Amino acid sequence: MIALHILFAILNPNGNRTFRFTGKTALKKWKLLRLDDNGNSFVVAEYKTHSEAQDAQRSYEKKGHKQTYWVEKIETTEE
Repeated sequence: MIALHILFAILNPNGNRTFRFTGKTALKKWKLLRLDDNGNSFVVAEYKTHSEAQDAQRSYEKKGHKQTYWVEKIETTEE
């Protein structure tokens, strides 16, 4: 299990994608979205906590982009 964490950390250093593991790994539960000039919405990144997602939202908004950013809870289905 540790080897998988190291592999994903190397392949995904920014941590912007969700990797689901069985075991004690926390799932990312919040997503940051953006609305572009053409009305299309996109997931920018996913986060473990609401606070992390809001911090990222504020960071993007400070950059002066004219796109709209917002945070939503990720809907999960139990398998």
